[in-house]
Amino acid sequence: MNHQKMYSAVSGGYTYTYNPRYSYTVGQSSVCKDAAACQTETETDSGSEYLIAEQKVDSWSNCHADQSSSNFVICIYYTPIETDAKRNVIVKLVCNKDGKSSFTATDGGGTSTYTLTLEDKEVCPKFDSGLGVGSILCIVFTVLLIVYLIAGVLINRFIRGAAGKELFPNYQFWTGFPSLVKDGVLFSISPCKKDSEYDAI
Repeated sequence: MNHQKMYSAVSGGYTYTYNPRYSYTVGQSSVCKDAAACQTETETDSGSEYLIAEQKVDSWSNCHADQSSSNFVICIYYTPIETDAKRNVIVKLVCNKDGKSSFTATDGGGTSTYTLTLEDKEVCPKFDSGLGVGSILCIVFTVLLIVYLIAGVLINRFIRGAAGKELFPNYQFWTGFPSLVKDGVLFSISPCKKDSEYDAI
């Protein structure tokens, strides 16, 4: 969802604007400033503006506007604004997997409770079921290790006629491997010294 985008809807003679993240000001308004949501009269010449929500979230929850719908819905309850009246805003973020985006607004029938509904595919929860590069490398390494061990044991047993611990692939190399690692580490961290000898003049 584009948090910088301003959403707007007309309902009941009012225009409702909403920004899901950033505060904004409507025109040169001294009323609707630092807002998350505003209400502006559209059917009168006055064009009165009302601040109905600031970027202060009181609570949120998972909810379903329509119990028969399987759409994922998040309800955000903004901290009530108390000016000339106590105004409550509920924003419903509805997952729309079809990619269609819409924004609608309804009031509470004179209760100063406003419900803003934003439908967008960006609202849908994202489940990353893909494997990362690290996981793929671990799987490949494990498979190759298993193939190496099984193939090595079979070759040593049936082709080379080995038995016991000699069945393990490259047994001599792996038993000496810790010593090789130790020698390499000691060589890397040991200071390099060079003794110089000169003949006396």
